[in-house]
Amino acid sequence: MYEAAGIDTAAEPQAKGKGESWRNCLSRPSPQTLAFLLTLIGIGLRIAIYLENRPFWTDEAQLALNLTDRTFAGLIGRLDYCQAAPVGFLLMEKAMLTAFGDSEYVLRFIPLLAGVLSQVFFLQLAKKLLQPGAVPIAVALFALSEALLRYSSELKPYSLDVLVSILLMLSGFMILDPSSRRKGLVLLFVGAIVSPWVSYASLLTMIAVLGAALLKYRRERGRQTLACLLMCGFIWVLSSVLMYILSLQPLMNSTCKDALMDFRAAIPHNATAVVWIYRKFQELLLYPFGLSVTGGGIGVLCAVAGGVSFASQRRMHFFVLTVPFALSMVGSWLCIYPLFGRFLLFAVPAFQLLVAEGALSLCRRLTPGSVALAATVILSLFLPRLDWISLSSNSLTVNRIDVRGVIKHVIANRKCGDRIYVYYGGYFPAVYYGRRAGLVREEFQVGVPGYWWNRELREALLAEWRRSNANRTLPAERVFELYGSGNFSAQWSLYEEDIGSLSENARVWIIFSHTVWLGSDEERVFLYFLDKRGKRLQEFKQSGASAYLYDLRCSGKVGGRSR
Repeated sequence: MYEAAGIDTAAEPQAKGKGESWRNCLSRPSPQTLAFLLTLIGIGLRIAIYLENRPFWTDEAQLALNLTDRTFAGLIGRLDYCQAAPVGFLLMEKAMLTAFGDSEYVLRFIPLLAGVLSQVFFLQLAKKLLQPGAVPIAVALFALSEALLRYSSELKPYSLDVLVSILLMLSGFMILDPSSRRKGLVLLFVGAIVSPWVSYASLLTMIAVLGAALLKYRRERGRQTLACLLMCGFIWVLSSVLMYILSLQPLMNSTCKDALMDFRAAIPHNATAVVWIYRKFQELLLYPFGLSVTGGGIGVLCAVAGGVSFASQRRMHFFVLTVPFALSMVGSWLCIYPLFGRFLLFAVPAFQLLVAEGALSLCRRLTPGSVALAATVILSLFLPRLDWISLSSNSLTVNRIDVRGVIKHVIANRKCGDRIYVYYGGYFPAVYYGRRAGLVREEFQVGVPGYWWNRELREALLAEWRRSNANRTLPAERVFELYGSGNFSAQWSLYEEDIGSLSENARVWIIFSHTVWLGSDEERVFLYFLDKRGKRLQEFKQSGASAYLYDLRCSGKVGGRSR
């Protein structure tokens, strides 16, 4: 009867089956569905932080000044202010700036795009490498990582390090699988050409990928595959050498490299190396690997268990996951690669894959009745350090230093004849945002530097200070040596003298940011001297930056304060 009426009798049970599958999916989501939802959450977080549009901090402002001040050709070679970035990244940023302007949204778009693509390809990498139950764990760790979220919306190349590392590992695992070998070789060939130009850290990952693939197919005598791998290696070496000559060599021969490879980043060449490495691992677990203080020990246990699982069953995969980090340690020992925070961002995905594999392995070894213990193991990994993010006014707010807002306030309240004095730590963001607001560099008087992590940067600031204090002699080098060792008295006398040069000015704006050095908050020191010399007329504070308006004609008199 149903067939005579033209009704497909098979359609009803089929539709019912679909409905039941959707209900089952919603009530008990599969690992694949859960991983997909977590991927969307990770992408959403990256976009939300990008849209929050926090101001540039010092390093971003320094790189932005290079991009705005130089031509395309000028970005090849050594940059100003001890900045360094792959040539490909710089040229892409310059093209964006030329086409769309120098706003934060424009200059951070490429890191955002890299962050979003990293989240997508990490899902593919986890599905290819891990057991289905471990995939959501890995994706969740990646989606909620503090370091990965931060650098997905920051004008630095570290987000590209992560993306390129993921793509190279994916190509390596595809090559190790005979069914996807050809696609993997094509991806690796493209990576051999492009990766050195957009990511310095990709050199470490490429060595591991090529090494694992060559070892596998040399043992299996796959001559055609070996020939393709050797061709990829040859092209990669040529591309890397050219990149080194144009981009890295100028940095290696500068004082910037020596300052970067300080006690925080280079393994000591003595007996203290063991203690140093132990403390460094504790530091790296928090940042950039993103484990909480309470979950760090469990995270290490999971990573070890994951490493044992890979090493016993898939040695070449274990090789690809662990060798890049081992090479970074060798580079630190040789004082050519900093074992430090953001420079190890490329190793975060591999670490998270090991942790996820180990977490699932440990949970399966627990007795069936120890569900609470298994839940503790998993939940301890999901206490990511997101204290730097807070929800306010229904938007995602990232801790920031808002020099941009302070500059806007100063310009809005500035009167003809007002002088602008900028504390040396906030000079570069102030110049960048002041320029965008119509101020020229000559309108800023930079404060005398007290401490900076790098001699070259300090000399650049001293040159600016001398320009705005033409009749002043440079401070003695001994002053900076004392300051660096914790003796602040000599430098504070220079601050008092610097402030004294502003006397006879009815209205002086003093702008502060990045004021804490070596445990000393220098803003408080400056305000002490300023309040001794003049009258505070106004103050404005916003997210780690501040501006004070003083009348300094009242030398030696402490005046009242008005807000």
